[in-house]
Amino acid sequence: MSAQEVPLLDRLVGEVGEFAAWLGLDRSVGLLYAFLYMSRTRRSLDDMCETGPMSKGCVSFNIRALERTGVVCRVWV
Repeated sequence: MSAQEVPLLDRLVGEVGEFAAWLGLDRSVGLLYAFLYMSRTRRSLDDMCETGPMSKGCVSFNIRALERTGVVCRVWV
């Protein structure tokens, strides 16, 4: 990923988080969804914790919410 793509990706992830909040969803769910959607590889909870100031527990809780809706699925590597 080029240096120009990183700030654009950060901005896009933030905007999707804001859109999720506008829809009445948790902003963290939107951030994680955008981060995973834009990722080229599988991501761990530690990777997802770096998307914003979220604890591992918060990330785990929100990922389970995305799993329940069928938006993401768990993959063991």
